[in-house]
Amino acid sequence: MRGLLTAVSLVIICQDFVNGNEWLQIFATLNGTGQTTIDAWSAGPGVSVLHDKNPLVEQWGSLDIKQVKIVLESSSGDVELIFNGENTDKFSWFSQSRLLSSPWDDIQTQPKNYFSIVGDSDNER
Repeated sequence: MRGLLTAVSLVIICQDFVNGNEWLQIFATLNGTGQTTIDAWSAGPGVSVLHDKNPLVEQWGSLDIKQVKIVLESSSGDVELIFNGENTDKFSWFSQSRLLSSPWDDIQTQPKNYFSIVGDSDNER
C-alpha cells in the first residue's frame, strides 16, 4: 500500500499495562503549536509541552507496556502501525525490528535512511 499522507496527525497509544487488552492514548499532535513533535515527545517532567502528552510517557520504563500503536490520522484515511513495546523506553520501541504490523507490504524490505524517533537529528527530520 503506497500513498501520500497529507495533513497527518500523530497519535501514540499503548496497550494498557494494567488490563493488557485495552489501549490508552498517551500522545497526540496538535496543529499550530509551533513546537515540534520530537521536542514535545522528548521533553521531560516540568517542561512545557504544547501537544497532548500523558505524564505516563515519563514513566515508560517502569510500566509493563506490551504494544504501542501509532495512528497516522489523515483526511484520506487513518493508518496504523503496531510495535512490540516490551522492555523498551520512550524512544527504543520505535524501531524496524520491533514493528509487528503495518499496512505497507514493503516496509521491512525497502531501504531506509532512518527508522527511529530521533531520526536524522542533524537535519531535524
